[in-house]
Amino acid sequence: MNLLVAWASFERHLLIFHSNIFNLKWKNVCFHYMPPILISIYQIIFYIYCSFFFPCETQVDFDNNICYYGCQSRDPSIGMWQTSFHGIFPLICVLICNGALLFRVYRSKARLQQSINWQKYRTMIFQLVSIAFLYLSLNLPFYIAYIWVITAPSPMAVMLLQRTGFLTYFVPLLFPFACFLSIPQLGSKMKQILHRRIASVSHEAQPRAINLAKT
Repeated sequence: MNLLVAWASFERHLLIFHSNIFNLKWKNVCFHYMPPILISIYQIIFYIYCSFFFPCETQVDFDNNICYYGCQSRDPSIGMWQTSFHGIFPLICVLICNGALLFRVYRSKARLQQSINWQKYRTMIFQLVSIAFLYLSLNLPFYIAYIWVITAPSPMAVMLLQRTGFLTYFVPLLFPFACFLSIPQLGSKMKQILHRRIASVSHEAQPRAINLAKT
């Protein structure tokens, strides 16, 4: 998921500032469909190998209330690759890409207002920033603690790493809500549904109230 969020952050630059790339069908396939497909295939293969074929044994401590990662995370090579490429690298990409996107939008809005339909891309930018804020706010404390443990290990740093590790589990749980809240049409549609439901209930309740009054 981290790599997919990083690619989505980079792709927004292409969709807003280089949208002509997606006019051709083969470029649309190469730059829009193929990267998430390849990222998903790579992650499936990687975690299947680490979970079922990597020669290690997961140590389970039933007296500890903290669930650690798989045994491959303790391997010097795969553990470092998993943490750096699957964690720190996407985090830096999301931070840089979203910061650069907001800066470019703010700088180019007045200069290119006539050539770019900002009303069209405003929803796209708001969706990405909402998702990136959720991603960064829950992942950044963990990786800061991780770098602290590597550079200057201490009991406090280890304890902070263990506690902030729980925050990363909330990213896939809260991700759908961030997507729903970033859709402006969803609020109006929900209000219409609730309004119709309340109107139908009140309409059904009126004859009952009249009958009770007569009796």
